[in-house]
Amino acid sequence: SIAACVFACSFNRSKIAMGKDGLVPITREFLRTYYAPYNVPATLPALLEDQQKTQAAIDTAVGAQAVLGKVVQNTKRECPKKIEETLFRCREQCELADEQLEPMRVEAVKLAGNHGEEFDSTVSALKKALADIVARIESFQQGNNDRVRKIVQDFMPKDFRATMVAYQHEKGEKAAKAAVDKLKAKGGTISDKYNLLWDQQMARREKLAMLGKAKGVWKAIIKMIAGVPSVLLNFIKTINDEQGPIEEMRAKFAPNLYTVMGALNTCNIAVTLSLQASDSAQAAELLNSANALAASGLKEVDAYLVYLADVMYSAPWFVTASELASQAASGGSGASGDLLKASVDAGKSFDISLDVAAGSTVQWQFKVIDKDVGFEVLFGSSVVVENQRHQASAELSEGDFVCKEAGTIQLRWDNTYSFMTGKEIEYRVLVEEPESASAEQ
Repeated sequence: SIAACVFACSFNRSKIAMGKDGLVPITREFLRTYYAPYNVPATLPALLEDQQKTQAAIDTAVGAQAVLGKVVQNTKRECPKKIEETLFRCREQCELADEQLEPMRVEAVKLAGNHGEEFDSTVSALKKALADIVARIESFQQGNNDRVRKIVQDFMPKDFRATMVAYQHEKGEKAAKAAVDKLKAKGGTISDKYNLLWDQQMARREKLAMLGKAKGVWKAIIKMIAGVPSVLLNFIKTINDEQGPIEEMRAKFAPNLYTVMGALNTCNIAVTLSLQASDSAQAAELLNSANALAASGLKEVDAYLVYLADVMYSAPWFVTASELASQAASGGSGASGDLLKASVDAGKSFDISLDVAAGSTVQWQFKVIDKDVGFEVLFGSSVVVENQRHQASAELSEGDFVCKEAGTIQLRWDNTYSFMTGKEIEYRVLVEEPESASAEQ
């Protein structure tokens, strides 16, 4: 299934990284570099062609029956920005179109227009394609939710806090389903349902952010006993950031989804008009066009979601500090932009190791956000900068070292002397290689 594909392609990659020490959350710049080799496949030509034909049928119907223009205006929907919300709205358009194809209404249109059995076959095929699109997207979304939940579970200490987080999640999901069922029982519309589903999705992300910031119900759970990895908290507390890693995913992969959303909205409009058009021939043309558009839309959705699972979600959520620094040093993440953030857990150190060529110059800048942190630099077995504590300051501490021979340089921020208190730092590490090495690369 698509959900299984999402889980296998994305979580397995993250699981590899989880076994390493010194992990940090990925940055938007890291993702930009990671995704650079991948070209998003063009939208299937059949979808674009079928959408043009359907739009032409809509324009013809409106031209012949001006009152339908108001129907088009009321049914047209703008595409949201976020990938998650767009997926919900794609499902919404499918369900709205399916709702129009209620049996008694379809039969009335069939009799009024003297349509044959082919009309029934078209309606059946259209309803199946719409239902399949909804099922595919829902499965994909569930797989993505499970993926994030699994990351949180794997990082949490295996004690009562992990049990509490799992309990809170299960309780929240049951309450969310009950809210949807209650809305349906009260006669809520399909649009009401999807507005609620989107609100619930944002509430899930906000709960993750609260966990990351150790606020609300999570404050007692997280603070009571030390041991929750700060890398997990740093990851999930930024899950709603407008300019965070998820925004890079949107910029790279969302345009295809926007096209799908537009096509499904066009399909919904055509279905709506087909049941209101006074001309039976135009009604049949609208329905046939909508059916073809839904069929090509299903093919595009299948191809797109599999590609997302294979490529977009193949990126790790966490990498080692050295991997992130290496990318920055070679002109990737953080090379000339903002400082990178890192946590130095209580009783541990935060290390960056870089393999450098002879003649390379390694430059570093950092500042301590709160309290103090020790800092030292080693090259092979030699001490370049002796361990010295740096107090929290708005000013940057900086330095550099010219490597006379090839080897490994290690930068270490030391918090091993603190038993209870984790520290935060911001840093940047750059490597300027000799011209000969750069030319060989």
